[in-house]
Amino acid sequence: MSSKDIRCYTQPYAHIVLHMTLPQFSIRIPPELDKRVKHYAQENRTTKTRVMIDALAYYLGCVDDIPLSRKVMELEKRLTTLEAEVRGGK
Repeated sequence: MSSKDIRCYTQPYAHIVLHMTLPQFSIRIPPELDKRVKHYAQENRTTKTRVMIDALAYYLGCVDDIPLSRKVMELEKRLTTLEAEVRGGK
């Protein structure tokens, strides 16, 4: 199966019939990574699940399926960081 065959489902699940369940898997992650995921989720008013789904979508090259609002939020953060670096370098 090629990466083009992989369909990433990062949009809200409203289109899925209620009696259907979504696939699920469990992983073990280092405590520090869990702490960072929790912090990121709280800071962005989202869930750990949403953070992990978005991260997997980026990793798998399914960025087009990530909601525009999430993309804008990430760009705003990066811009703020760059602006701070530029101001600090002057």
